[in-house]
Amino acid sequence: MEQVSQEKFKLWRLALATIHVDGKVTAEEEEWFNTSISKLEINKILNFSTQQIEDLRESLHTLANKFIEEFRSIKKPSDRSILLHIIKIACYTDDEFSPEERELYRELEIACHENIDIEAVKRQTYAMEIESYHEDEVYKVNNPNSVFERVFMSILKLLNPGDYKFPT
Repeated sequence: MEQVSQEKFKLWRLALATIHVDGKVTAEEEEWFNTSISKLEINKILNFSTQQIEDLRESLHTLANKFIEEFRSIKKPSDRSILLHIIKIACYTDDEFSPEERELYRELEIACHENIDIEAVKRQTYAMEIESYHEDEVYKVNNPNSVFERVFMSILKLLNPGDYKFPT
């Protein structure tokens, strides 16, 4: 099995390094860090090498010097988004989202959206939503033996004719 890519390794190293953002490492953050490392160590799908695990362990004691720059160097927007989510989880492990953590998160959120045409994404998402509206899907009876479900779906269709959107 192939070892985890350098890009994914960088994601995890940055995610784990977030415990240093507010300038202190609490017991809760250290526990989260060690639990995360243990999970990565046994995860056969990600397949971290022994050296990569050791490098990740070292990040408990070292700060990410150029965090924003390293974050921006992550190529895939989806990877940036996942990292942003992990960072928020890590920042809340000590039950305090400090001003330093808030500021970093805000900067990373801006960096996450750089070079992304949000309006184009909205248009694409809306088009996909419209394409998904089909009478057979929206009012599909999952259990053909259920008289209740057949009647209920028929009533919903009567109440919502023509647009085939899921009723709200």
